[in-house]
Amino acid sequence: MPTKPTHLYFDLVARKDFDISQFIVHSGVVDAYQMAKSACDKFLKDDRLFQLVFFWGPTGVGKSHLAQGLRQDLIKSGIEDSKIVIWDLTDQVTTASEGDNETTRKFVDCYQRLASSGGLFFVLSRKEPKRNSEDPHLVSRFLSGQEVSLAYPQEKELNTVLTVLLERHNLRLKDSQKKFLLRRLPLNPLSFATILDTIDHFSLSTGRPATQRVVRDAYRLSKQPGCGIPDNEEQKTRDAE
Repeated sequence: MPTKPTHLYFDLVARKDFDISQFIVHSGVVDAYQMAKSACDKFLKDDRLFQLVFFWGPTGVGKSHLAQGLRQDLIKSGIEDSKIVIWDLTDQVTTASEGDNETTRKFVDCYQRLASSGGLFFVLSRKEPKRNSEDPHLVSRFLSGQEVSLAYPQEKELNTVLTVLLERHNLRLKDSQKKFLLRRLPLNPLSFATILDTIDHFSLSTGRPATQRVVRDAYRLSKQPGCGIPDNEEQKTRDAE
C-alpha cells in the first residue's frame, strides 16, 4: 500500500499586503473601520468633499493596513490617487520647539490642497492628535476632522485572529502549536503575521512541513534582532512611550 504523501502547506498566490479584504475587524478596530468606511462611502458619492480621518494607536495595530486598503479600494472605484493622501506621523517630529517648519509647511500645503479641491486625508500616529505637536497650526488641522483610536484585540480574540491568519497562509497547525505561539507572542497582530511569514519561508526553504519543531525554530529565528517580533516586555515599554 502506497504511503500517504506529506504535504507542505504554503501560499502560492501573491497577496497585497494592504488588501482591505485581509483586514481583520476585531473589537479593537471596529470603530475605526466603520468610521473610515463611512467616510469613503461619502467620498465615493461626491469627491469634492474634504474629509480628514485621524487614526491613532500602538505600533502594529492596523492603522496603515486600514488606510492603505481603503485607499486602494477607492482607486479601483475610479477615484484619482492624488485625492487620497496618507500622512504617517509615526517617525516625524513636529514640535514647534524643534522648529520643524518644513514638515509643518508640507502638511499644511497638502491639507489646503485637499480642502480646496476635495480629498480624503488619512493621518496616522501612535499618539492622540493633541500630543503630536506643539504647533497650533498643525494641531488645529489634526482636530478638524474625525479621530478614532485603534487597539489590539482582546485576549479572548487572539485564537480567532491567529486562526484567520493561518487560513490565509494556507498553514495548518495543531492546537498545541497555536497555544505555543499564543503564549509567547505579544498582542500585536503584526507579530502574528510576521511569525506566520517566517514559518512559511522556513518550511519552504528547509523542505519541512510545519511541525512543532519547525514552529519552534521559526519562532527562535523571528526573535533575532531586526526580525520584527519584540519581547512582550519590549512591547509594553514601546507602547508606554
